[in-house]
Amino acid sequence: MPARSELARGPGPRTRTVRRSRSCLRPLSPLTTSPVRMLGTPLRKCMITKQRLPSGKSIHSKPQTSSLTTSPDFLIRLTVMQSRAPLKPAPSSAADSAVPPPAFLFPDGIEHPRFRAKGNGRGCYVLCWKDALEELGRNRHYKRINPEAPFQFHSLLVSQVGHQLRLRVIQELELLCDRLQCLPQSAFTHPVLRRLSRREWSQFQETGTMKDLPKIIALIVVPRVNRSSGQEYGLPPTCTTPSATVVPVSTIHCVPPVPDPVNPANVVPLQLPVYNGVSLFPSAGDRSNFREGLSRMLRIERKARRHDRKSALNSFSDTDGGGQNDKASYTYALYSDEHTSKMVDVVPLAIALWRVRLWEGGAWSDSGSEGSSSEQSFGSLPTDNPADPQ
Repeated sequence: MPARSELARGPGPRTRTVRRSRSCLRPLSPLTTSPVRMLGTPLRKCMITKQRLPSGKSIHSKPQTSSLTTSPDFLIRLTVMQSRAPLKPAPSSAADSAVPPPAFLFPDGIEHPRFRAKGNGRGCYVLCWKDALEELGRNRHYKRINPEAPFQFHSLLVSQVGHQLRLRVIQELELLCDRLQCLPQSAFTHPVLRRLSRREWSQFQETGTMKDLPKIIALIVVPRVNRSSGQEYGLPPTCTTPSATVVPVSTIHCVPPVPDPVNPANVVPLQLPVYNGVSLFPSAGDRSNFREGLSRMLRIERKARRHDRKSALNSFSDTDGGGQNDKASYTYALYSDEHTSKMVDVVPLAIALWRVRLWEGGAWSDSGSEGSSSEQSFGSLPTDNPADPQ
């Protein structure tokens, strides 16, 4: 005897109505989806500022279903790890054997759980900011975790956190490509990633406007790695420029909002981050891997466009905006709107990029490099070499 609920809805599988599907799939604004998701996580207390900020730990019951399970957005989690073997020689007396092995602080939960599992044990939280972590090492506030244990703040901790934050960006890009590759060909209705033409990029630098600008969640300028420079992959780059002239990781461009006739006072300008790939990935190897991930995503969408010629994706191209003779630039546009949200979720990648900006201090200080005008935002970004279309 079927249940009453089954008799009420009739035979066959339960289906959503068109109105209910649209209401469930209607996303937030592309430029506010990332901050809203970053704020919707449990609060944790920073050991330096004593402020409670979202930790980025998802509240889902199944950790593997969320890509933000162990990713600290505004905070970095540090855990205590004791060395298995003592650094000193074997103890010669019972007093020496009673000394516990030294403990070190290590970052925890920065990488994606698919690539590295989250550690267990006691830990602390600190702002996702390089200066805050250095201050933690100077004032030794981390001793409060366990005053009885001999803690050590190793000299490579700051570099280790920065490397893992950038590694998380590459991991999110790889997972996004895997999800795109598993979609059916008919699902590619609108582009998720598009490579701008030189004409579009020049127009955006001059006027600050571009086609479908409100639908773009991030612009990423990633020049091709110069293999003739002699820079070995995996090694830290040699910096010969003064620290005062270092290009910031990202700049913010204000996008004019769509006017709302009902509530005009609630309309605020949207902010579009423009990331500089050279500062985002100082290592040539990481930048090459990130650029290869972007190229892979373009190849997946290009393959779907060839198989489904009736799709709306055919109206776009990797270098749309200037015709076949207009060569591609180094700028990639990442889209997030009501169409792409039905295909894949690009917010984890946008959050990973934003956390690198937080780490470098771009969002914590009101410096002049974080201006919103077109001159301040694009004056220091790399330009395209006309002799190198790749």
